[in-house]
Amino acid sequence: MRFLIIVSILFLSACMTPEEKPLVEVISFEDLSELMSSDKNTLFVFNFWATWCKPCVEEMPSFTKIADKYADEDLEIIFVSLDFFSNLEKKVIPFVKDNEIKSKVVLLNERDPNSWIPKVSEEWSGAIPGTLFINNAKNIRAFHEKTFTFEELDTIISSLIAEK
Repeated sequence: MRFLIIVSILFLSACMTPEEKPLVEVISFEDLSELMSSDKNTLFVFNFWATWCKPCVEEMPSFTKIADKYADEDLEIIFVSLDFFSNLEKKVIPFVKDNEIKSKVVLLNERDPNSWIPKVSEEWSGAIPGTLFINNAKNIRAFHEKTFTFEELDTIISSLIAEK
């Protein structure tokens, strides 16, 4: 019986249209690590943020403009929310809706940041915003603990996309 329930849930979730899929996926660090380990020749930009972080919220439109500018390039922006899981429904999802965020948004549901922060970057103190740029196919990995302007992001992304 349990098998039938699981198969039914998997079938129904696979049949969902994009509008029915959750706006924010709740993931573990193991799931995030898998995303960060992709061997696709794509520049992945992982922006670590939270709804309560004013600099994080202020820089988000720059990431949105970058996603639009490089829509024809192999670029994927993933916003990693560090909000508490208890704020998913009342803060994170409304924020994503209100700001019409089209990029992938995940909520990292981990209790001990000291266990995973150094795995993202040894340079990261844990302050946000923090942004990780990865293209494993090109051996690119760079972390920046700062708030970006559009111009700064554009400079970094254009140079990383151009790298051979």
